[in-house]
Amino acid sequence: MQRTNRIHELMEKAILALPRHRCRRATKKKLAAAAYAMTEVNNTRKKLEKYGMSDVLCLYDAAQFCIMFDADLTVLARDMCCTSDWWQSRLYGRLLAMTIVECVEDIPAVLGKRFRESLQSVVADHSQRQRLSATSKSLSEFRQRNDAELRYVRHAAAAHRDHNVNVQLEVIDKLDLKKLTALASELNNLLGGLSRAMADIFMNINIVRETLKSFAKQPWGI
Repeated sequence: MQRTNRIHELMEKAILALPRHRCRRATKKKLAAAAYAMTEVNNTRKKLEKYGMSDVLCLYDAAQFCIMFDADLTVLARDMCCTSDWWQSRLYGRLLAMTIVECVEDIPAVLGKRFRESLQSVVADHSQRQRLSATSKSLSEFRQRNDAELRYVRHAAAAHRDHNVNVQLEVIDKLDLKKLTALASELNNLLGGLSRAMADIFMNINIVRETLKSFAKQPWGI
């Protein structure tokens, strides 16, 4: 494993001190906004739950998934980029690769058939549905481009499934942190787009209509 010498480490700290400070500050603001959004969505979901609006709740669940993964990726990318410790940066890098793989597996499943049926039922505006569809397509393309490489990192070094320690150390040593940062940023942007699209949908949902639809579906036989 090639590690930097002490002089190089000191120079790196001095050069990166300001960018790292800016990164931490920006991340702090973003995480505060994500925590607020998650709380608001969750509180609204709990209020709607008692009315049994399953289609609307499905959309809220999807929004929460997007916000959660967005926040997780942001934290891991910050920790990877802002540490000056060689091993820590690669530990966070491996965890970031693993989280990216899980995200591109889970989000398409969340936006699957059940979600599309709920979206069709609740959202009348075709352009809003198209907006979500376009972002989902971009997410699938992201997965196709990067899945094999990221999955190898997860398998060999993050999840420790390869018991050949030499293979693990080689993967760790060759981690491309700049590429991981770029991938996390791209995925963050896609998740942010999904969250914004969902927020626009929530602003236009006719709650009275959805409540009456839910009421009409109940088995009120005596």
